[in-house]
Amino acid sequence: MAKNGFTEADLLRIGLVQQPDGTYKKGQPKPIPKKRPGKKPHKQVMLEIYEDREKNTGGEELVFSWGNKHISLNEWYSSKHWTERNKTTEYWHNFFKSFLYHPYPRFDKYGVSLEYNSRLDPSNTITMIKLCEDMLQKEGVIENDNKQYCEGIIIQPNEEMKKFTYKLTFYNLKS
Repeated sequence: MAKNGFTEADLLRIGLVQQPDGTYKKGQPKPIPKKRPGKKPHKQVMLEIYEDREKNTGGEELVFSWGNKHISLNEWYSSKHWTERNKTTEYWHNFFKSFLYHPYPRFDKYGVSLEYNSRLDPSNTITMIKLCEDMLQKEGVIENDNKQYCEGIIIQPNEEMKKFTYKLTFYNLKS
């Protein structure tokens, strides 16, 4: 018996639904969201890329490691004028370009991971990824940074790294 001599089926029939706290209220039970067929959960895709790099990559990686220098999303948006943002963009493009050697590799599809140890929140580090992607597109390493070419981005704080250091890796994914 669920309540006052009624069965669970009786309560459902008259429109009462049991709440998580055990009480009953009028309404319909919330439907269980259905999983879309053929789609892997995002977390599973990113773990596959991150944990099994050799299987998912053509063995090619571009690694950018540096320390004591960053630009956060907050800094980027607080720039006073678009000309200041352009100067900042040019600075970071040149900075990341200094890591590359000719001939530049070509990545058709790629994944990105950023490991870092600094005061920044994970979401505030996205600006460095975006500026590096834009430079790689400008130099012809990647075709575009949209979802057709970029399979995913992982941002992971790593307390074991030296303080104020960053390691940005682009993985050439097999097609």
